[in-house]
Amino acid sequence: MAFTDTLLRLQRLAHLIQRKSTGTPQELADKLGVSVRSVDNLLNTLRNFTEVEIEYCRERCSYCFAKPVKVSFDFIIPLDSGGDVRGGRKFISNFFVDAEFLRWEGAYL
Repeated sequence: MAFTDTLLRLQRLAHLIQRKSTGTPQELADKLGVSVRSVDNLLNTLRNFTEVEIEYCRERCSYCFAKPVKVSFDFIIPLDSGGDVRGGRKFISNFFVDAEFLRWEGAYL
């Protein structure tokens, strides 16, 4: 998956979890257009990055956040970037490390 595809899928995943409308893992995979294994990877990425607990509710047949959270996906683009596009594994790793400033008490991602 490309970096932007992953971010868009994480955004959609977080939105579906917040609405408690993910469905079963297979239904969620179909909604996101990925395999069930990729759903597991996306869930782990969201859990690790946000440090938010995500649970599966058998009654609702949906994943849900254990505690209320604010979900926000914003991109920060410097005005002096000159249209440069940066990417790659090292950039993505640095992006997630640098994104620590986006966390604040009571609200993640």
